Amino acid sequence: MSRVDLLIPDIGNFSDVAVVDVLVKPGDHVDIDSPLLTLETDKASMDVPATAAGTIAEVLLKRGDKVSKGALIARVEASAPAASPAAAGAPAAGVAPAAEAASAAPAARPESAGDTVRITRRGKPVAQITAVQMPRRRIDLSALRAMTDTMPLQRESARDLLRRLRDEDRY
Repeated sequence: MSRVDLLIPDIGNFSDVAVVDVLVKPGDHVDIDSPLLTLETDKASMDVPATAAGTIAEVLLKRGDKVSKGALIARVEASAPAASPAAAGAPAAGVAPAAEAASAAPAARPESAGDTVRITRRGKPVAQITAVQMPRRRIDLSALRAMTDTMPLQRESARDLLRRLRDEDRY
């Protein structure tokens, strides 16, 4: 088993966010995406999920602490090595090896680790934000050229069009 540090993921354009509840204690078993703690800003509260599975060895935050991106939440004794070949070279986002001597990769989630934020209001979930990476598709230049060749020419410049939209089409 290797020891893994669980870190605060990117929480947007916020710093010094208040920890309102710590949901785990040493000895607890956590799975990937299990909530570790609840953070609260002036607009919303959100649960921070675990990015590795295992047993909590040490909790480094307490209620009332102020945290920012990258702050250390807890240390976990990881239960299994990562299955993804990409994780063998570098740890997943939000997971950092606690001991550099350990050559085994931590039990981390795939590429989307830590990209889910659950927003709660008065303890009830109201939204969940998940980062989605869409696959990039190549542009078919011949189809693009065929489509633009059939379009009528624009009579005014782009600058004039934007000015007209700005000045005339206000509501």
